[in-house]
Amino acid sequence: MSTPVSPDTLAVSVVIPVYNESASLSVLIDELEPVMQGIGKPFEVIVVDDGSGDDTAEVLADMATERSWLYPFSLPVNSGQSAALFAGFRRARGEVIVVMDGDLEHDPENIPNLLAKLWEGYDLVCGRRAKRNDAWIRRLGSRVGNAVRNMVLHDGITDSTWKVFRREFVDYLLPFNGMHRFFPPIFRNLGARIASVDVTHRTRQHGQSHYRTMDRLLRGIRDLFGVTWLLHRRFSRDVYEVSRDQEE
Repeated sequence: MSTPVSPDTLAVSVVIPVYNESASLSVLIDELEPVMQGIGKPFEVIVVDDGSGDDTAEVLADMATERSWLYPFSLPVNSGQSAALFAGFRRARGEVIVVMDGDLEHDPENIPNLLAKLWEGYDLVCGRRAKRNDAWIRRLGSRVGNAVRNMVLHDGITDSTWKVFRREFVDYLLPFNGMHRFFPPIFRNLGARIASVDVTHRTRQHGQSHYRTMDRLLRGIRDLFGVTWLLHRRFSRDVYEVSRDQEE
């Protein structure tokens, strides 16, 4: 069993939302552990069970007994990926947050490259799948959705399945369904420095995607109008202290 680290020394928090992924969890954690240990910085892995109907919660609890860096949390009901992610963000203690999926499509071997890019001086790094191993209908839906989004938001990001960002930006995120799909324009609106790096992509090994392609496309286009309104109406929350000497 690894030794717990102080919240003050944590460098990286990995946040993983899962829903009915009990068949993938042991493989995911076994792959993730050596990668994170190889980075050489204190880390934690937060897995948020989004109200699964299988034994995901039990599997996570069992694995956490032997891994002091693994923190499972559960939402009382299935609330969606954005809700699960936001719950994980609020509990993350690391300086940097790594967002990945729990279905084994994300290869943990990509994490060191994403972190290295962030530590060059960026605030958000998006993983760009060099070769997608999806069905053609999903690739088509993504292309249409990305084209529409870029036409409206001009964010220049064509694929952002992986996300690595600095923890300080969590305080500026507003929780809403679909939030995770619009990180690039939201972060850019906050003045963040954004970069992309190529990552590998694997096919899903267990179960099926929890979202139908057309549903995701229509929901994304609907959310696009809400995000556009939000970005135009957002005001700065930054406050600067004025010393008494300056007031005089």
